[in-house]
Parts: sequence; structure tokens; C-alpha cells
Amino acid sequence: MTGSSYYSMEKAAAWRSSGSTQTQARVYNERLILSLIRLHGELSKVELTQLTSLAPQTITSIVNEAAANALLLRGKPRRGGLGQPSVPYALNPAGAWSFGLAMDAEGIEIVLTDFLGKIVEGARTLVAPLSPAAVIEAADAGIKALLARHNDIPSDRIAGLGIASPFYGSAWPAALGLGNYQASEWERIDLRAELDARFEWPVYLLPDGVVAAGGELTFGAGLGRTDFIYLHLGDRVSAGLVLDHRLHTGRNRLAGMIGDFAVGAATLNEIASLRSLPMPDGADPQNDQAYLADPAVAEWVAKAAPALGAFAWQAVSLLDVDDIIVDTDAPPALTKALVRAISRDLSRAAATRPAPLSVQSGTLGLKAFATGAASIPLMVRFGSDTEVLFK
Repeated sequence: MTGSSYYSMEKAAAWRSSGSTQTQARVYNERLILSLIRLHGELSKVELTQLTSLAPQTITSIVNEAAANALLLRGKPRRGGLGQPSVPYALNPAGAWSFGLAMDAEGIEIVLTDFLGKIVEGARTLVAPLSPAAVIEAADAGIKALLARHNDIPSDRIAGLGIASPFYGSAWPAALGLGNYQASEWERIDLRAELDARFEWPVYLLPDGVVAAGGELTFGAGLGRTDFIYLHLGDRVSAGLVLDHRLHTGRNRLAGMIGDFAVGAATLNEIASLRSLPMPDGADPQNDQAYLADPAVAEWVAKAAPALGAFAWQAVSLLDVDDIIVDTDAPPALTKALVRAISRDLSRAAATRPAPLSVQSGTLGLKAFATGAASIPLMVRFGSDTEVLFK
């Protein structure tokens, strides 16, 4: 955002070097175990020992404590091998909960997710005009209504609220249908702080492309991938970056601002955002094949794919990552067609790479921003990211 909702947040230190305490090491090991179980679905204590090289007694202590705290569920013993049957453990969906908030030109969307990232309930609220005061009140009322309907959730099980902020780059006022005066209102408000004051759990605000990448890393196509570049196409083009299993937010928490990236004489927003996607007369996006066969839609794909591929190739060349995840607010068939076209465009350039380059569809679609926002509190509270843990 161009206002205080970002700049009031602590910047990452230019240089910081510190050791870890025994307590921090214990917490890291707990989070590592939870992350591994999330990745694999379920694991036994023996499998966790093999994956982590931690002492069996350390694994036993951590797993037993997590199960006692209802973060893990004990599965049915696996029989058939030698010795005692092994007992797998899985994440307990009710072990933790999180809220996600996303905004668009029509209003706000709030989702409540469980520990596995499943949307338990979501609600959209029309907000016109999209003023800070109206959004704050709508978000406050919407979250409290969800809590009232799910009053069996203990407050200490709620990891927090994540906000997918659309307020960055040059195109955000137009994408949200805002005039100059309304845009200036958003530049004066600290949305994170305003909502943080209304709830007893933490509130996080990050660019929408970054949180959507976090959603894929935690719940979707990025789960288990070491590094990937994430691209999202909605009213604007946004992005996120994961390196070494860690979501990068940037020193100013402003990563993902790629909509103004120039490709020739135009920007990615002008070429590849869904605002630039034509809607032919009588077209039905849900009738995937007929929609994709329309010449105007096919022409948009033919222009958008090379532009996105040009940006992605520069990022791949600089960062040496092997995976690109592309998601959109469009019907899945259009996303897949775009992914295929980008993959074809990059295949020749990537032919000399020692490792193959993968381009694939994201899994969150229209819920990418809201679900991604909900992933951030869970990532902060339970993830194994040492930057978050030792900060």
C-alpha cells in the first residue's frame, strides 16, 4: 500500500545475527514436526525420527505433547510388519483456526479456515463505496458473526487474522473503482492496526499476491516445493516468491508488486490482468470449451502468456528456481490454457537448464487471496520458518 498500513510495520533489519536458545530450538523442532506431518499427511514417530535425525525420545516427547494439546490426532496402528505396529499421527483439523480477509471492487470476503486450510465458512459483504471506515466495520461485524455461529471454537485456538491487501502499485485505485479522494483515504489509514485493536489475536497485512503464494505453500500446489514463483491474475497481476520453503515478503513487506513490470510498451496489468480479458457477446465462461474457442479469448491468451513468460524467465534466471505456479480468478480451463501456453513459451529457453522447469496451475482460484490471507497466521504460529521464529 502507499500508506501507513505498510510503512507502520517494522522493517526487516539491514543486518541481524543472533544465536538460538534451547527453548527456541525446542519450538523449532515442534514446528518442524508439524510441518512434516502437514506435508506427508500422516507420519509415525519412527518416520519422523528418520526424516529429522532427532533423537527418538525427543520425537516422542514432542509428538505426545502435541497430541495432548489436540494439535495432532493419533491414527489407527499400522500392522503387518515386524515388531510393534507403528502409529501414525495427523494434523487435527480442529487444532487451530484462522481468519482471512480479502477486498475487491465490490466489497470484502471473510473466510474461517481450520488447521488444514479447509474453509469452514465464508461470507461476502458488499461495501459501497469501499471506504476504510466501511471496510473496518464490515470486517468487524463479519468476523464476530462467524465467531457467534462457531462459538465452540476456543479463542486460544484462533491463530489470527490475515489481510490480503490490494493497495499497492499504480493500478490499485482503478482496480477497486476508487476515485482520487477515496484512494487518499486509504493512504491515511492503518487498516492492520485498526482491526488489531478489535481482536485479542494478532492481525497481519501483506500484499495479496504474497499471501496467495503463502496459501499455495501451506495448503496447495506449493506444499512440499522448496522454491517457486507464484503469479496471480485478477483485476491486477500480482506475485509471490518462496525460497527454501520460506515465503519472502520483502524488506518493506511490499514484495509481489509486478503489475507495473513493462513488457515492450505495455505493463503486465495492461496485457495480462483479467481487466484486459475481453468478454465476447454471449460468452459463458463456465462453458469452458466454447469460451476458450472464442477468437477474442484465444487472442488474449496468446498475448498474456508471452508477457508472463518473459517476466517469469527473468525471475527464474536470477533466482534459479524450478517451479512456477499460476493461478487466476478465471474459470479453471482458462487457467490451464494459460499455463500450457506459458510452458510452451518457456520450453525453448529452459531447454539448457540442468533441471526441468515446471509451470503448473494453482489450486485456490477465486479463494486465493482470502485463503492465502488465512494461511499467514497459521504460518507465523506453527510454521518452521526460522526468520519468523527467531525474529
